[in-house]
Amino acid sequence: MGKQDIIERILSDAKAEAEAIGRDAETRAEDIRRAAEEAARKEREKAEREAEAKRRALLEGRRAAARLDAQKIALSGKRRVIDVVYGRAEDKLSKLEEHASLALISSLLEAYAEKGDEVLLAEGYPFLAGVKKLPVVREKGLRVSDERARISGGVILKNSVSDRDLSLSSLLAADKEAHQAQLAGMLFPGKK
Repeated sequence: MGKQDIIERILSDAKAEAEAIGRDAETRAEDIRRAAEEAARKEREKAEREAEAKRRALLEGRRAAARLDAQKIALSGKRRVIDVVYGRAEDKLSKLEEHASLALISSLLEAYAEKGDEVLLAEGYPFLAGVKKLPVVREKGLRVSDERARISGGVILKNSVSDRDLSLSSLLAADKEAHQAQLAGMLFPGKK
């Protein structure tokens, strides 16, 4: 074998080796490309799942906020209706005729007055003389004052220890506080 044959053989082997290295590089490049595409696909799917979860959470949060706002509006409306009911009740109680008005004052004094209390009636209360003649006034030794209280109706009881506000507005406010849920159930049956 001559020199030329050896050179051709070396060149042929080098060419074959270069082709093998090229094929190997192409194969590795294809594997890397496929791996990168697979990683990108998995990352995209993960990002899509996360975005969908965030979208659902945001949507549910907005739905919950809307439900809460609707409940607040409904509750506000119910409270306004109940306020109107109690306002009308106070108005009617402050305009009772003499017999009914004296019966109301008498029952308040029987339930809450202590011996020797001073009784102040509402400004403009027209039945002062009738209150002075009530049996409970004599029985408990109450003093019915000619001085008037700035209340819509009912009485203020005073003694050396404390004052008790038995005005219609305070009595109705206490009743409303105690019975608001029950009253709402009666006025708005089947609604929560």
